[in-house]
This record gives sequence, structure tokens and C-alpha cells, in this order.
Amino acid sequence: MEENFEDIVRKYYNRLREPFVRKLTRQYPSMRLDTAEDLYQEAFIAVQDNIKRGKVRPDTDWNAYILTIGLNMASKEQRHGGITNPFVIISDEDEGNGNNRLARKVEDMIKEMPEEEAALCNNPEVLSRLGNELDHTPEPCGKIIRLFYYTDATMEDIAEETGLKNAQTAKAKKSQCMTDLINRVTEALRRAGFDVTPKKRNRNGKN
Repeated sequence: MEENFEDIVRKYYNRLREPFVRKLTRQYPSMRLDTAEDLYQEAFIAVQDNIKRGKVRPDTDWNAYILTIGLNMASKEQRHGGITNPFVIISDEDEGNGNNRLARKVEDMIKEMPEEEAALCNNPEVLSRLGNELDHTPEPCGKIIRLFYYTDATMEDIAEETGLKNAQTAKAKKSQCMTDLINRVTEALRRAGFDVTPKKRNRNGKN
């Protein structure tokens, strides 16, 4: 962990501003740009407060942590305005919980899943198992997936953060990590009694 709050601001404040604002305004199309900017400021204030209160773990992934706080604030702000988003499932206790983070990003992740598995993702139990598998994903895959899906980090950023050679290497590793995650999720669903057997398709690719 960085030694103090000033180190965190110095390293992440300018770097995360654009992806943070982009993520919030895309998640909530009705959100004003200045509102997203205000939430960014408030997220860093919350980080400072959490550090002072000893609520931050030494191995915290700051990219994901700061965005999670911002999404939490955005969710509350939008709920006060009567706007909800089914993919934002957040509580104050969830800020460090990988299981619930995944629920927020499952809409993007299932686009990479085979059709048979993707069709199951409206099931809360499936989401829970998906989150559990991500929570137990070994590094560097866990960090790569979190950076890509939670912070909109570029492949260049991911390579830098994880010590990989370059963006192309990071892209290949991310693909490998997702394949492994999907395989583990599929096996977990199969053990739980879900039918995840690929359906046969005709020559036109239809079932």
C-alpha cells in the first residue's frame, strides 16, 4: 500500500479521473458531467477517511477500490433521484467485496461467455457463483479482470500494473484469464445442477 493519502493522490488522482467519470456517466446516462466530477472528489475524501479509520487493507487494489466507492456514491445519488440500475448492487459493506463487484459488471462480462452460460446470468444463484469464482481467482488474473472490468483500464495500464511485457501480452493474458474463469464457473454450475451442456447447432449456427 502507498504510505499515505498524499501518495495515493499523487499516483492515482489524474490517472483515474477520466475513466471514473466515463464509467459513471455511462452507467447512469442521465448523470451530469459536473455531478460525476463532484463524486470523484468525494470518493477521494472517502478514501482519506477510510485510511484514517483503518478500514483499508494493505493489499488494496486502488483502481478498483476508488471506483467502487464512486459507484456506491453514484448509486445512492441516483436512488435519491428515483433512478435505479439493476447491475449496481452495492452497500457500504460491499466496497471491498469482490462478489458484489462482479454483479455490477456482469453485463459486460457475459458478453464474452458462450451463449449457454450467458443465458443463465439472470439467475441470482448463478451471479453468486460467478462472483465466488472471481473472488478466488489467483493473481495476476484476479487483478487483470478487476482492472479491465471495474476501472476501464487500458491494456497498457494493465501491463504496467501487473508487470507484463506490453499491451499485447496483457491482452493475451486477459483472454486466458477469462477462459479459465468461465471454465471454472461452468464447472461450478454443473456441480450445482445447472444444465450448461452446449446445445447442438445446425449449419447456420442456430439451435
